[in-house]
Amino acid sequence: MPDSAPNGKEWFAFFYATLHEHGLLRRVLDIGPGRGAYADLLRGPFPDVHWTGVEVWGPYVERFGLEAKYDRVVVADARYVDYGLLGPFDLAVAGDVLEHMTKEEALALAGRILGHSGLLAVSLPIRHYPQEAVHGNAFEAHVKDDWSHAEALESFGGLVAAFYADGEIGVYVLARDRHLSRVASLAAARARERFLESAAATAAR
Repeated sequence: MPDSAPNGKEWFAFFYATLHEHGLLRRVLDIGPGRGAYADLLRGPFPDVHWTGVEVWGPYVERFGLEAKYDRVVVADARYVDYGLLGPFDLAVAGDVLEHMTKEEALALAGRILGHSGLLAVSLPIRHYPQEAVHGNAFEAHVKDDWSHAEALESFGGLVAAFYADGEIGVYVLARDRHLSRVASLAAARARERFLESAAATAAR
């Protein structure tokens, strides 16, 4: 669906904020924005970051006003984009995207993106989650609908952080090199602290 699951987004917002506070975010790539959930969440608080969206389904651009949410929108299948023509990027986001392709395609795409982005954050449903075409969009069908948290941990190269949200969604951060691995690990740890503090404050109300 053009919507993405809310699970994991609060943690990711803290992760993003931590990177931004340390001056590490200038250019972001959003793979498969759909209705633009990540831009809606993050562009307002951090307006100085340039966002590029790569959306496979052209009708979503007008339907969800993506050109107003992104600095640049490219209508293309993410599996076949030359990211060297768009990047480089500091962070790429593939939110509820990789389940729409085979595992082999998903891992190949993650590797290609990391060739042009320092970090890649992947959000995946980590349970059996079948889905057919939506709104006439065949790309919405889930091709690999049985990712698990264990499989994700074992499969993604360059994995430096993982956040497992409510048994529904896993968020995985991949880094291109050792330096960025250390940076991302520290940012992820701080994001977890902030998430737990927020959860505790909410529970105390």
